[in-house]
Amino acid sequence: MMGAICYLRKCFRNAPVSEIKRDNLKNFFRWAFFSTGENDPIYDEELEEYIREIEKMPGRKLEPGRGNTKCLRLTLDKVEMLHRSLTWYLVANFVRTAL
Repeated sequence: MMGAICYLRKCFRNAPVSEIKRDNLKNFFRWAFFSTGENDPIYDEELEEYIREIEKMPGRKLEPGRGNTKCLRLTLDKVEMLHRSLTWYLVANFVRTAL
């Protein structure tokens, strides 16, 4: 039981359990099981079944609504990239080896 809670907290960027609510978990399940971020009614029944299974855990009744946390959706979320020139890496390596 605690393993599942710890896993979910990590998927929600170490958010407190109180911030992980029904809509947050549905959003995570949409990505994890259906590879989508869209709110498609075709999946609603299955998502509710997953939520019911989570709620069967002792002491884990999910609050309705959405908390102030976001889940990691590695294949859907935008990746912030930063371009650095070869000179940057050469200088960084020089400084690292000089110390």
